[in-house]
Amino acid sequence: MLRNNYKRLSDIDLLSLVVKDDRLAFAEIYSRYWQALYKYAYKVCPDEMLCEDMVQEVFISLYYKNRETRIVHLESYLIKAVKYK
Repeated sequence: MLRNNYKRLSDIDLLSLVVKDDRLAFAEIYSRYWQALYKYAYKVCPDEMLCEDMVQEVFISLYYKNRETRIVHLESYLIKAVKYK
């Protein structure tokens, strides 16, 4: 599948591809949400390095725990994950 085609997929479709180790699907999720997560983290804790680490940890966790966690609304899940970091 071409990278542009991933932009057309829903979050749920992308997550189902990530479960199958599709790295381009994961890259699309990252591309969609990293900036919003960073901005949210920065509002809570205005330390650039700490915010970058938090967002990175959330995405690492998503990648490895996606198989065992049922995610219905990805954006909400990611925001909450940053909040609890």
